Amino acid sequence: MPRWISIALKLGVSAGLLYWSFRGVDLGAVAGHFGRLDAFWIAAALALLVVQIVAAGQRWAWVATRLGAPLPAGRAIRYSFAAAFFNQALPSTVGGDAMRVWLLGRGDRQWKRAFHAVLVDRAAGVGFLAVVVAACLPWSLALIAAHEGRAAVLAIGLGGVAGLAFGLALGFVPPGSRLGAWRPARLLLEIGAAARAALLDRARGLAIALLSVAIHLLTVAATWCLARALALSPGALDLLILIPPVMLVSMIPLSIGGWGLREGAMVVAFGYAGIDSSQALAVSVLLGVATLAVGVPGGLVWLAERSPARAPAGAQPPV
Repeated sequence: MPRWISIALKLGVSAGLLYWSFRGVDLGAVAGHFGRLDAFWIAAALALLVVQIVAAGQRWAWVATRLGAPLPAGRAIRYSFAAAFFNQALPSTVGGDAMRVWLLGRGDRQWKRAFHAVLVDRAAGVGFLAVVVAACLPWSLALIAAHEGRAAVLAIGLGGVAGLAFGLALGFVPPGSRLGAWRPARLLLEIGAAARAALLDRARGLAIALLSVAIHLLTVAATWCLARALALSPGALDLLILIPPVMLVSMIPLSIGGWGLREGAMVVAFGYAGIDSSQALAVSVLLGVATLAVGVPGGLVWLAERSPARAPAGAQPPV
């Protein structure tokens, strides 16, 4: 399928989902919420989202270096800002991850290593987000009365944790096994081995896990600040329960920058906490705009990083 058709389809999906999210909401009430914006809380949310990108860059630096692609934290943070920019222009996190692979691999042309470093870093982000969802299940099931909502949270949390565990388990399969003779399976075994090397590393594995959880808590904190900016006062525990599943849903690469998916999921999720749909939609849109705002400087980073910095001749990656 031509690239422009794929992007057009995802734009259509975003537009359709946004229409579905807005159609049953009092738009006048949404506008009224935006009319009460508090600049202090907006600034606080933006600062938290910037810290989140910095933390994500540090995690990626640890993962990449462990996999033999030495990546200083400063460079990883710059590349993460560029990725945040592309995340807003392309489907979900796919565009940003593709940019990170290119930026990391362009120097020494070790594309497989760069791909593994980005994929394992993404797996850490998604996997530990699912861990947060699963850890909150006792409170989630108490908060959510609807059977379909409970089933969705169970599937998202436990399914994500199972996926992370399965990926790590693949790393224990010997590469010379009969399963490795099949090319697609061999690729999965290579990725599993990379995930095992980075995420179960004695020196950095625990730090990667804790930093991943902290990154998601920053999203929750930024959302709480944006709610306060709209003169709302949601409970911090409610947001901790509801925001991680919404973020997992918005990562599905069906729309541009997660727009539409995030809004629909936010309206449904916040409804379980008794939050009005107009309030939920206003928070979600504001979160999308704030994420876009912190990603814009990444465009300047990308312009500055377009000239490849090749590795010195004869340089060897650390073991």
